[in-house]
Amino acid sequence: MFCLDDCNLSENCCKLLASALSSTSSQLTDLDLSDNTLRDSGVKLLSDGLRSPQCKLKSLRLHKCKVQGGCCEALALALNTESTQLRVLDLSANVLQEEGVMALSLGLCGHHCKVDTLSYHSILIPQFLSPGLHTCYHFQLITCLPPSLVHTPTPSVYLLTRWTTCLLNQCKLGESCCAALASIFKSGSSQLKILDLSLNNLKDAGVALLVAGLTSPNCKLQILRLSWCGLTQKSCSYISSTLSTDFCQHCKLETLNLQKCCADIALVLNTNNAHLKELDLSGNDIEDLEVELLSNGIANPNCTLETLRLSLCSITVKGCSHVASALSSNPSHMRLLELSYNYLQDSGVNLISVQCINPLCKLEHLSVDHNEECYLKSTLKNSTDRCTFSVGVCCYVCDLQQ
Repeated sequence: MFCLDDCNLSENCCKLLASALSSTSSQLTDLDLSDNTLRDSGVKLLSDGLRSPQCKLKSLRLHKCKVQGGCCEALALALNTESTQLRVLDLSANVLQEEGVMALSLGLCGHHCKVDTLSYHSILIPQFLSPGLHTCYHFQLITCLPPSLVHTPTPSVYLLTRWTTCLLNQCKLGESCCAALASIFKSGSSQLKILDLSLNNLKDAGVALLVAGLTSPNCKLQILRLSWCGLTQKSCSYISSTLSTDFCQHCKLETLNLQKCCADIALVLNTNNAHLKELDLSGNDIEDLEVELLSNGIANPNCTLETLRLSLCSITVKGCSHVASALSSNPSHMRLLELSYNYLQDSGVNLISVQCINPLCKLEHLSVDHNEECYLKSTLKNSTDRCTFSVGVCCYVCDLQQ
């Protein structure tokens, strides 16, 4: 990997880079030129190197390079070169204009194009990339869509059926978009596996519409993020009751990120048809009572949860005792437990870490506050070959804007 991001480079360096990519001795597979003033002229020169049969580049990152679209035709030709190996293209934080996006889409539609991940933020790209997306079912478009696109039931919203990953966080969406999204879950052509709706004001009414699509046999969704969506306990009840019914036996949801809802989530964990593998409740003031309800679900033999994140949840020693009890009752599935930045104290961490000695315990990663390091070292000394722990640094990445 060659990282030249934020190095005060200009378009003058691109001719040299193109020459390096064209060299018979070139082994470069990952090139990051983000935050440099390359402009269209620089990317045009770089595209000459991408077209070379000697080029082995698989990932090209051009985030915030002041590209305006004049280079897109040359870039499209490079993407559709028979020898191309490029799979990841990052053009985010650039303004390509309508002509640029249209030119780029032609390259993505080509038979030789191997790009499967495109990062770009634009109101235009969902409209003009539709031909390419219809021929590439595993295409991952990381983009910020405008509310108008998702609010419109037809035809533009059905472009989402061809994407495996759709990040719609902080897009000013409201509850009116949720019915259209539910229809995507039900679509026989839907390939959507990851949907992030965080930081949108969906409210309970929106979630009620959204969960109707989770019961469809066509629903392939595995990860659903609804953090900071103005939800209450009512939304959690909608989701848990839907996932707990026999009608949801086809649901493949494995990762759920919600706010305060432990009692309802526990019901889901208890069901025979639960597919939930990862649960993130970090940053919510759930406290010990909610942890007790959640732990009851984890202790159930039907629970197959592998990852539980409870960072910044105001959990105390009492909450630790509930989690420890759950681990002792059902130790065979949990692989990662995140408890950083809580009020655990030494005794609380000791309760958790003791469970790692259990031969049936499959816990591989335990993350806690920095001042409990001594207990982890002493307790885990007999099982360090299969369990790592993190102290001092929280593994959960917090968004400071939240």
